[in-house]
Amino acid sequence: PGVVSYKMVVRLKPDAPAGTLQDQLTLVTNDQRMPTVVLPVEGRVTPPLAVSPSPLLFGTLSPGQSATKQLVISGKQPFKVLDIQCNDPSFAFKISDVTKKVHLIPVTYIASDVAGEIEQPIVIQTDLAAGGNAQCLARGSIQGEAATAAHEGDPRR
Repeated sequence: PGVVSYKMVVRLKPDAPAGTLQDQLTLVTNDQRMPTVVLPVEGRVTPPLAVSPSPLLFGTLSPGQSATKQLVISGKQPFKVLDIQCNDPSFAFKISDVTKKVHLIPVTYIASDVAGEIEQPIVIQTDLAAGGNAQCLARGSIQGEAATAAHEGDPRR
């Protein structure tokens, strides 16, 4: 007696950014004892594609050394990886022609002869209509010099 219940559905816009959502709704009522009701709204918005690990860490490499790491690309629905791009030609990607929800992509990096930091964006293109592209960062470092460069000018060679 005197108790009223309501069912409410809260929806997000399709372009809501990925991440944690924590907000509140304020309902205005005609009840003089409770003119407003504050309702907490919490949730997690997941992107159409997720890439992990991000960043993709290669650690410390010597000149000429190669390292292969696994990139996991997962989606809410099955998809095909169309292309993976990186501006550094030292990176190589092995993609398959299969449509599935989770793709394991081997990423191989061959260290150049120049010591320094590696920080390259990797862009993944898929056949998904909405949110069909994803990006991650590859990081690492190249330490020391190549053997040939270290011995140039060495009279014993």
